[in-house]
Amino acid sequence: MIEEFIRCPNCKETIQLNKQEQQDGFFQCPSCAYTFTGNDEKKPIPLDSTWSSSGTFTTKYKSHTIKVVVDYGKEVIVLVDDEVVVNQPYQQSFASEIQTVDFTIPENKKKIPMKVNVFALHGSTFHLQCEIYGNGKLLLNQESKGSKTIWYILIVFFLILLLISILIGN
Repeated sequence: MIEEFIRCPNCKETIQLNKQEQQDGFFQCPSCAYTFTGNDEKKPIPLDSTWSSSGTFTTKYKSHTIKVVVDYGKEVIVLVDDEVVVNQPYQQSFASEIQTVDFTIPENKKKIPMKVNVFALHGSTFHLQCEIYGNGKLLLNQESKGSKTIWYILIVFFLILLLISILIGN
């Protein structure tokens, strides 16, 4: 089964696959018309992978499922119950960014205010984090898989350096 949000293996554009495409493993890119058949040498790249600077973040608010897709450097997409409610360009800056997305969810003839904050730091390491607020309350505060992986690699690297320095010192 293929992830819901991927990059086309041919043109690298972000694609949202429907349930059938995910299960079958077959899809056609709407941007470049590349058809992936499952046996291709080029494989689709999941946005929410260990080695990705992008990420997907999901939470619940009452009966609604909220999903935030951050395609780093390109766009921030907010889906409520699998429907896109916001798709805005990602605004990059020199060392860090804070992207804020405001939207509402209909609930019992009222509109509930929702907010998403996406934080990205880049320099010596990369960090991507998402906060989702519902009616002023924090629902989710999560770091992407890719930024966690970088921290794990750095910790292992420094432990190896420490071990080498201990072994050389003896």
